[in-house]
Amino acid sequence: MVRWLSSQIALAVRTAVSDIKPSLIGSGNVPAASFTRNRVMGEKGTKNDDFSYIIVEQIEGKKAIIGSFAAHTTILSARNLEVSGDYPGYWARKMEKTFADYAIFCGGSVGSQSTASVEGEGFERPQKYGEALADTVLKCASITPLKDSVVYSAITLKFNLPKYHFRILNNRSLIPALSNKIIPAPRYPVLQALRLNDMVWISTPADFSGEIALQTKNYLLPKGFHANITSFNGGYLGYIVPSKYFFIDMYESKGMGWYGPNMGDYTADLIRQMSDIVIQ
Repeated sequence: MVRWLSSQIALAVRTAVSDIKPSLIGSGNVPAASFTRNRVMGEKGTKNDDFSYIIVEQIEGKKAIIGSFAAHTTILSARNLEVSGDYPGYWARKMEKTFADYAIFCGGSVGSQSTASVEGEGFERPQKYGEALADTVLKCASITPLKDSVVYSAITLKFNLPKYHFRILNNRSLIPALSNKIIPAPRYPVLQALRLNDMVWISTPADFSGEIALQTKNYLLPKGFHANITSFNGGYLGYIVPSKYFFIDMYESKGMGWYGPNMGDYTADLIRQMSDIVIQ
């Protein structure tokens, strides 16, 4: 699988380089509140419920859309052991049939966020969800204005991390050396921020909280920018949740909150600073 995936990535790069043409670009956020829920705090918590996308269209050529949503891609249960794309696979196929030559899905700020309930059995459920989500995105994507120029800036920041530890009780943790033997910590975790015109796209090495992502969106919106935060950018630091939830007895903070009670606030502050740099 690793060899196959590596060869496919290389093939995609070579194919893209051989087909470079002048292009147009646009982006947007689509309200999609009915598709997601806060699976940890319920109605007491907030949620990041915008579907974010970027469209690139070659002049007299192909069109691609990159989409990102914060509902965790776990409609299929743990009993299903088949390799699948869950609902993003159905979303991408519907977009490629109706809108673009290529559709790519990136997991958003999936921490604390799940899909809304879907009726049906087996693969019927992600199909219903993914295709309905595609229909929602199409309404906005089809009228998104595209530009022939782009204001671009980017930054990558290496994480300086707090001490790494697994908690076994709310107030008891394994020492960092023992925690690192159980699951070795990533050696070079990074935060990344990319500006494309009025869109700021941020990537994180974790299951990143939808609630923190919403704070970032609200911070950038008065400055004239839409934002999106994705998870799983190459490293993995467990779940990054709001610091106020750290001592709540829940899986995301107790079992997967590996870097102490201030990790959520610390990461949110770094993202704000990085965002300010790329929009200057």
